[in-house]
Amino acid sequence: GKKDRAQPVLFLKVPDHADAASRALQANKHMWTTPFDVHATFRHFLFGSANYSAATSSLLTQLSQDRRGCNGSEAIPKRFCDLFLPNQHGQDDELAEMVSPAAMLSYYADIPADAKQQKEACSAGNPPSAHALYKGSFDMGCRCSTSHRSWYDCNQQHPWHGSSQIKAFQPHEYFAFVDCPNRTLYMETRVEKDPAIIKRKKKSKNKPPPNIVFIEVDSVSVAYADRHLPKTREFLNKHRIQKNDNDEYFCESGICAADFRFFSVTGPNSITNQLSTLAGCVTTHRNEQCTAVNRNRVCTDATKIEHGLKQHALFRDASVWCTADSNAKQTGSSPWLFDVARQCGYVTSFAEEFCFEGSPFVTQGNVFQLNADIEVHKAHCRLAERYSKNQNMEIQSKKLWKGKSDFHSPCIDGTAGASKVEIPFEHITQMMDTYANATMPRFVFLNAMAAHDYSPRWEAMALGAEAYDGILLRFLKEMLSKPDAPETVFVLRSDHGLQDGPSIVDFSTQLEHSRPWTQIIVPQSLEGISLEALSTNQNRLASGFDLYRMLRSLIESNPESFTPSLPAWSINVLATEIPKARTCLDGRIPLELCRNELEKTFIAPSYGTCNKFDPTLRFFCPKSSGEGIKLKLPVAGETDIGPKDEKMKPGRRKGRERNKGKNRRKSLLSAKSESKQAADGGAGSSSATLSCDLSSVGLPATLKSVWSELDNVVSTFPKAEVSGGIFLYPRQQALLTNIVRELASAMMRSHGRKLRICETGFGAGHSAAMFLAASNDTMVLSFDKFDRPYQRPICKLLNQTYPHRLLVVEGNSCKTVPNTLSARWNPEEVPAGIRDSDAMYQCDLLHGSSLCNKDNLHLAKFSPRGAVLTSTSMNSLLDNEVYFGPKAQWTKLREDDCIHNITCFEEEEISLDREFVFSRRARGSTIQHKFCVGVVSGACSMKDTEGTLDRRRHSSDAQPLNDLTETIQLSHACSDYQVDVPRPLSVL
Repeated sequence: GKKDRAQPVLFLKVPDHADAASRALQANKHMWTTPFDVHATFRHFLFGSANYSAATSSLLTQLSQDRRGCNGSEAIPKRFCDLFLPNQHGQDDELAEMVSPAAMLSYYADIPADAKQQKEACSAGNPPSAHALYKGSFDMGCRCSTSHRSWYDCNQQHPWHGSSQIKAFQPHEYFAFVDCPNRTLYMETRVEKDPAIIKRKKKSKNKPPPNIVFIEVDSVSVAYADRHLPKTREFLNKHRIQKNDNDEYFCESGICAADFRFFSVTGPNSITNQLSTLAGCVTTHRNEQCTAVNRNRVCTDATKIEHGLKQHALFRDASVWCTADSNAKQTGSSPWLFDVARQCGYVTSFAEEFCFEGSPFVTQGNVFQLNADIEVHKAHCRLAERYSKNQNMEIQSKKLWKGKSDFHSPCIDGTAGASKVEIPFEHITQMMDTYANATMPRFVFLNAMAAHDYSPRWEAMALGAEAYDGILLRFLKEMLSKPDAPETVFVLRSDHGLQDGPSIVDFSTQLEHSRPWTQIIVPQSLEGISLEALSTNQNRLASGFDLYRMLRSLIESNPESFTPSLPAWSINVLATEIPKARTCLDGRIPLELCRNELEKTFIAPSYGTCNKFDPTLRFFCPKSSGEGIKLKLPVAGETDIGPKDEKMKPGRRKGRERNKGKNRRKSLLSAKSESKQAADGGAGSSSATLSCDLSSVGLPATLKSVWSELDNVVSTFPKAEVSGGIFLYPRQQALLTNIVRELASAMMRSHGRKLRICETGFGAGHSAAMFLAASNDTMVLSFDKFDRPYQRPICKLLNQTYPHRLLVVEGNSCKTVPNTLSARWNPEEVPAGIRDSDAMYQCDLLHGSSLCNKDNLHLAKFSPRGAVLTSTSMNSLLDNEVYFGPKAQWTKLREDDCIHNITCFEEEEISLDREFVFSRRARGSTIQHKFCVGVVSGACSMKDTEGTLDRRRHSSDAQPLNDLTETIQLSHACSDYQVDVPRPLSVL
């Protein structure tokens, strides 16, 4: 604010003929000027004299070079110049940070507990009898499961107690469920010593390293913890570090709780912050990652945050960089703390409060393999399996995380049985006790979801956290009362503040997002600790990298010589004081998330939190430089397409330019450039990245219901065959929807007409419905024999849903396609019908999906340069019909140079629930197909039905469609799912 007040705006213009004065102004606009100079300028213009004092000069003459600095003018008081010193966070200054404004959630936190809604508690229910549980006399139909065994008949094998007929409980299994008819689900935790773990015990005369209990409560800022975890905060405050009259630091109870008020995130989401804390790794967006790397994949670009680090992994949009000597696949070189702890003789436990296997939103299993001795998330996997069984749903182990598994129920059996949030605490408590007797150090990590509530109901959003407060407090009290508490270090922290849901429009949430709650509880007697440094560091800029160094230093006897090396910029907060002058750049903290306002890229209120790795929240991220905000337009995210002109993408001008003649043929490139410049204040344009993830693309909300209606029509003809369809291929759905939205918008903006999509093979209408629903600015022309009984009713249904936008050509597509289409560019709107005499229908996007073995050839040859071609997904790209087998259609098109810019993708693995014409596999079998997308080159386009080669394909008349599609950078699309395009047979 002070800097703002010291810089009033000044505009100055001189007459056009005053060349010398104009040149002076151009030079002086980079100098420090004052109102005295403006006064001197008026006098100079009126009376002709330029200089009046040492502090005053006319701006119509070039100022001295001293004016390049604030102190170059005697007229500017020093107190103002001091505001602009380059190092505002010097050794004597505190970290500059805006005070968090009042939060919406603070009003709900102020309501007394007995006057507001409470989180529902779990009832005991009606569990199986003790006789059944411990004597093995189960009722018929009882099912059991354990940490290592999925559901089975309990009478075949008792999970705990063995006999000559029944296998005894295995030490490596640590929980069991019993599910009996008309009884409440029962769970028992039993962590016993595992001989395989005991063998890892390190023999040493030295004192064993301390136990580490790391509890991460997702989405909690410091302010959020103050509001909604008051019991835990008050308890830890009693153990705060104090200073006596002799300036000596102490903790009254012998247990010290440090509260880090300026702890910073190292990324916007859970994965990025866990990687810095659990592996010491930097995460950047793949579009911004270092490209200057040596042969060992170490970044050599000193301007990058990952400079000097080696690329460890690419996962979705994240590029992960770890220390140059790290190697997760080599024993002793992995930076992953679970690997480090295991090698140092620790018993390890990892707990998530959902079945994360297959989830793209977790670190473990995606960036690093977990390798924990006790994996508590398996309890939630068993619960998800049970729910699927009870709902007669197929169990897909890698998809149990998706939320269709009763995830939000508070108890293991709906509202009865054990509380889900108690499951990890019970495991941790038993593990700590069991292996304390074995004198083995223990490393525990829990990621708790109690505060991860982004629901639209403000009054209910924090109820889970407030209920968790009491549970967490009880756990801490119990753990700190145990005999081994003086040998245990506790870390209580969050990865970040709230970052999604309705709360992100609140400015306080945007600020709190990068201010995570972090507290460390250590015994005062811990070897190597400096209470002075720890106390000081509570008010210094710290991050997950510093936690990583601290944890490595606790786990390892000699961390400085251990491989892999520690991040050079990290600091052990228990032993070394963090410099007061530390910057976010020093700590390798992204500037858009920096807590120091003197470095932070941007701090103004927005409509959401910045997260470069989220396709929606990416929009709220500023540029990384100081050139101002550069809004990144989301490729997609609109889940429903309304009437024209009602929904405008951010940054685009309202209305559409529909000038006739030359201006009407404006290309997508120029249109995108103008819209980006409108958003960026003149910055250059860049092409959008196309996504293959349905969750990020967001199919139109109406499409699901339309597809359901199509299926209902098909079901009335049970004996009719179904070909299959786009519904089997989610990644192709997402990519094509993305492409259609981009091209349809550009076509309407540049040429004032709808995007024309031509498909061969109508099937049951799923792809036609998808193209029509993707945008209001599309028309679909479908070629098919229409000889299946459900096809005409479906056409009628689609015409009612999307009036005047679906055209059909009945007959053998081997003949009707070349008789109907033309490669001549047609910028005009077409009538809602096709006549035999027209033979001039021009397509913009082509989808080949029929039994005719020439359809893709005809679609490409009878379409203009720039048309986008894709075909149905196939089991192999080397099939003999469609793609790149010796005589396949795409092979021929590539050989004749008819298509270029070919990119191929792999689909998800899909389980079939029925038999299709294109997949004669049995129900329940799985498929994982592939598909390709290319662009028509125009090299073999035919201009008319006689087959005459269109010699004008490179003229201006053939260029506009290519201008529209050339910015669709297929080579950059869906990079996680791209597969190699089969090489030409001549090369092979």
